[in-house]
Amino acid sequence: MLAFSCWQRSIPTFPESNPSPVYASVMTDLGRGAGGPGCFVTRNPQDFANPDVRDVALAGRGCRLLIRFADGLDYVRANS
Repeated sequence: MLAFSCWQRSIPTFPESNPSPVYASVMTDLGRGAGGPGCFVTRNPQDFANPDVRDVALAGRGCRLLIRFADGLDYVRANS
């Protein structure tokens, strides 16, 4: 929950309705610097439609936002 609180404060345009704990978890994992490409698959793309989240925070750390699990599987297969 500490990560959730930190990320919630760091992006003031993040809508209150967003699943911020999920976002914080993804960002924490990306921050570990595993290297290589990454992806985040969600069935709720509207929750991450904010350009600050999608383009800056995720894409800026080499993480693609995907909205279909089949696309996520294809992405993992192509990048492993």
